[in-house]
Amino acid sequence: DLGFSTLFGMVNNMHGNIVTGGVSPHVSYFIIDNLSVGGRFNFDRTKLDVGNASLSLTPDMSFGVNDFHYLKDAYSGALFARYFIPFGSSKRFAMFTELRATGGYAQSETYRLTELDKNGTYQDIYDFEIGIIPGITAFVTNEVALEVSVGLVGLDYQKIVQHTNNVGTSVMERSGANFKVNLLQISLGISCYLPTGGQRAKKDSKK
Repeated sequence: DLGFSTLFGMVNNMHGNIVTGGVSPHVSYFIIDNLSVGGRFNFDRTKLDVGNASLSLTPDMSFGVNDFHYLKDAYSGALFARYFIPFGSSKRFAMFTELRATGGYAQSETYRLTELDKNGTYQDIYDFEIGIIPGITAFVTNEVALEVSVGLVGLDYQKIVQHTNNVGTSVMERSGANFKVNLLQISLGISCYLPTGGQRAKKDSKK
């Protein structure tokens, strides 16, 4: 991409590392055929450390960054309802649509270390969103399925409380509606389905 090539062409002598990851366990219960309700918990961590980097805008104008650090921990919980649509008579493949209401809290800090001090910005981030998550599931066994889904946020609200060097404080709030598919929120997962009640009795009788 020309834009990314141009941007990274301006960055020289960059040394650092980035680590990102998260977990998202969930549990649900089928109240009727093909319709389940449940809850989900998410934890995500992003850490970026830049030892040094230089940005050259023109041959005579450049900026240097060193000892730059960024850390963000995000927690969220969600309630959801998911409806499955089988592909014809197949019992292995199905599409699903999930309606999800999510509330979250995150802490982030951006700072630089010098020989004398630590300067930076600390943020408390509050989120709430209602979204639709379409996806596909494939049963590899009768109880284990692989899932692929993509985020499609409908309504969202965010509030950020920011503290800079323990002196200045600012607050930002935003809300909006967005029904575009977010390709950056593609999720892969594994789900285990445990038979209960009458379904378990049917399974045992077949044995």
